Amino acid sequence: MNHFHKLFENQLREIYHTEVLLEQTLPEVLKTVKNTHLKEVLLNHYREIKDEINRLHKISNEWRSLTGHSLHGPQGGHEKTSLFPGITSEGYDHSEGRTADSKHTYSDRSFFTGGGSHALKGFIQDLKEMAHQGYQGEAHDVAVIALMQRVEHQEIVLYGTLKALARHLNYKEIAKLLHESSKEEGRADKRLTEIAEDMMREAASLKRRAS
Repeated sequence: MNHFHKLFENQLREIYHTEVLLEQTLPEVLKTVKNTHLKEVLLNHYREIKDEINRLHKISNEWRSLTGHSLHGPQGGHEKTSLFPGITSEGYDHSEGRTADSKHTYSDRSFFTGGGSHALKGFIQDLKEMAHQGYQGEAHDVAVIALMQRVEHQEIVLYGTLKALARHLNYKEIAKLLHESSKEEGRADKRLTEIAEDMMREAASLKRRAS
């Protein structure tokens, strides 16, 4: 396989596993957030993540049709296999990965074979544990934003790299799908920055009035 093809496939797996982990984690994060605007942005991005995962599945199918490769190599006995363990060629099943007895769980070692960034998994694990860090009020919400943006920035880089690779490999439809997800990540990151700045300005204003 061409080295650019291989790089594209590996980067695609990495962004997929990141999106799935974040999709699993955000509902718990939302329970800890107090700021109404932040809740709204995170909830909207949670919906976008579901769309992004489904786009990645479409990309996986398109990739297979263009290259004749799936997760297990050239097509033959693996017509139902996509690039990503845990989903079928019929679509991403959001009901899977929820419980210990489901067919595919996000923590299964087999599910993460061949993909996933240790750094990104660490950021997402930090998000899970944020409720136990002892931050109060606005400080907690700003800390959540900081961790979310670490993940968002990595995703923006990954989507940008994938889009450039897709264009280089002349995968026009794949590049369009990646561009949609890249725009969503950029908008979410910008909105998170705006909310953090608003919250800190408000906190500074309250402090001045109290002194």
